[in-house]
Amino acid sequence: MKSVIIIPARYASSRYMGKPLALLTLPDGRQKSLIEMSYETACKVSGIDAVYVATDESRIANAAKDFGAEVIMTSDTLWLSHFKLRRGNGFVLYKTH
Repeated sequence: MKSVIIIPARYASSRYMGKPLALLTLPDGRQKSLIEMSYETACKVSGIDAVYVATDESRIANAAKDFGAEVIMTSDTLWLSHFKLRRGNGFVLYKTH
């Protein structure tokens, strides 16, 4: 079985619109988006076969592709609330309905 990390990245949010694209300043003064930093961190996890950014927004998809991420486009009406994480020997993403 392959192990993957899926990073959910929604643009529309009631608390922070566009949060995945927000630029964070690193200690050396460079800036990276939150989604890029999340992707880079996920890629460092040992035992993972692939890392994907899942989004319903083309701006996030384009930004993710620009830094080399594989993107899964989702529907804006079907989001990861339809999935649950189950703990076993790790976490498994599975569809609930």
